Amino acid sequence: MTTSEKPREVIRTVTVTEKQVIVCPDAPELVSPVWKEVILVVATAEDGIKIFGLTESQYRNLSINTQNSLKSIKDRNAVIAYYRQCMADHNK
Repeated sequence: MTTSEKPREVIRTVTVTEKQVIVCPDAPELVSPVWKEVILVVATAEDGIKIFGLTESQYRNLSINTQNSLKSIKDRNAVIAYYRQCMADHNK
């Protein structure tokens, strides 16, 4: 652009819409898992190496806790998917 040219005016149009309220029915209620106690058994070898272990019942509790944790994550992801779907249905 040379000094003799005038700059062109740029006009942008923005459309403002009303704020919309999206109402989704309540998702299923999340239930907090009940955690079982897990206690590690620690043994120290003669050379100073520490060995960690679990009794059979503690291993079972750890397994149940892992299963409950995975179920809790799955349930929470289902609630998120539910609300995403509600929003998508609203925007159709």
